[in-house]
Amino acid sequence: MKQEVLKDSFKASVDSLTKRVRKQKEIITSSYGPIVLDAKRAEKPIFEINPELDPDGANFMKQMIKI
Repeated sequence: MKQEVLKDSFKASVDSLTKRVRKQKEIITSSYGPIVLDAKRAEKPIFEINPELDPDGANFMKQMIKI
């Protein structure tokens, strides 16, 4: 039961953080334009999730980078 509560709470926290990051990205893009983000697309992310350890997390991370 504790594991389910922690899992749900963590998922809610991640979802909330994801929404905030997307909102900030929209603000930055609208203020400075997509030129700032174009150069960043070629850079590797600061960290990557190992697909062998967490395939769902790795796929989620790849989707976030594409957005």
